[in-house]
Amino acid sequence: MRSDRAVVVATVAIVIGVTVASGPLVGVSLTDEQSFAPGSGTANVTVETVPDTATLTRANYGSGPYTLRLDPARIFVSTVSGQPTVAYELAVDGLNHTRTSVTFIDESYEGRYDLTFAPSTIAPDRVDRERYNGTVRVYVYDERSDRRLVERNVTIEVKR
Repeated sequence: MRSDRAVVVATVAIVIGVTVASGPLVGVSLTDEQSFAPGSGTANVTVETVPDTATLTRANYGSGPYTLRLDPARIFVSTVSGQPTVAYELAVDGLNHTRTSVTFIDESYEGRYDLTFAPSTIAPDRVDRERYNGTVRVYVYDERSDRRLVERNVTIEVKR
């Protein structure tokens, strides 16, 4: 048998062998045993700072949608096991709008961290006030429980 033909036959045999071995018939797992399981494990998380204001700023020089922005919240994380989840939420009264940013943490997250808030957009026809009241919340989801760490009222300033 020629060497190039032997390489093709060997490659096909390996592909078929791996497919059969990892398929439902044999069931050999070829993946890492640690799967991504958000909310598993535990963590001690304390909130150090949370902003007391947020902004709704009109985009495109006053002709586009409003962008909702909130400064980061600072947390301190210790004793992490598994993959607990931290959620940073802003609910805007009067606009029926809630935005949540989620951070998945693991053992490498021990120490101080800033939770960032992903900006969101709001249609201009929905914004009819100079300011809105809102609520900022920080949650931890882990094996122990779903815990609200902080809930604080904020003022959302509208910038036209």
